[in-house]
Amino acid sequence: MDSQSKEFLIAECPLNADDAAADKVYLSAVAIWVFVKSKSYSFPLNSLKSLSVEVRKKMGWVFVGSILIPLTTVAYMTHNLGGGITALMIMTAGILVFYYGWVGQPMLIINGENYERRFPLSTPHHALKKFIPWTNRHVEPLKKKTVFLEYPIQFWAQAQQEQAIMLPPQSPLHFRPPHPSAPESILLKLNYTGFDEQITFIIDDNNQQLQLFGQGVFPLTHCQTINKTGF
Repeated sequence: MDSQSKEFLIAECPLNADDAAADKVYLSAVAIWVFVKSKSYSFPLNSLKSLSVEVRKKMGWVFVGSILIPLTTVAYMTHNLGGGITALMIMTAGILVFYYGWVGQPMLIINGENYERRFPLSTPHHALKKFIPWTNRHVEPLKKKTVFLEYPIQFWAQAQQEQAIMLPPQSPLHFRPPHPSAPESILLKLNYTGFDEQITFIIDDNNQQLQLFGQGVFPLTHCQTINKTGF
């Protein structure tokens, strides 16, 4: 899967505490990927709103239980059902079915612009509590494909002449304009649409912040100079 190659994959998290090596959710630079029972599901970031883990009632089971319990009672009282043991067993099954549906089940919920997709969980992995809000914070910046960088002013004349900027490997990028700005630099707003492979995403091990780096040539038409005053 291309979106999980080194330059795209950003973060991953197990879904279930009792099956940490199998079902997972991935965040890439272009989509959310969910792997459940050896199947993969992709949700592009450009239509994604948020992720959440919620307990949802199973209304189908609630409906079956709510029908089964009174029908069993009526059938027993009108002698249309066998012995008391049979009635008790069916009644117990109805109660259990109703309880199971009413208590509900935790689910990973993917909310999009025109859809909601649910993935049942057994016991949500403890890491999901951090992964989901962390991912939700980064969805919007990733969707915009816009970053800020400080470009050395001594190379600006050459960049204007060549109509392109050249970033050496591991050039730091930012989702927001850095403050204060570095001296002798020009603050640029860069749209990297079409140049995703030149952007690297790394999660800092200490504070779990998402760090961005760029490299290679970017057309000047993808750049906008920013007035550094006010930032």
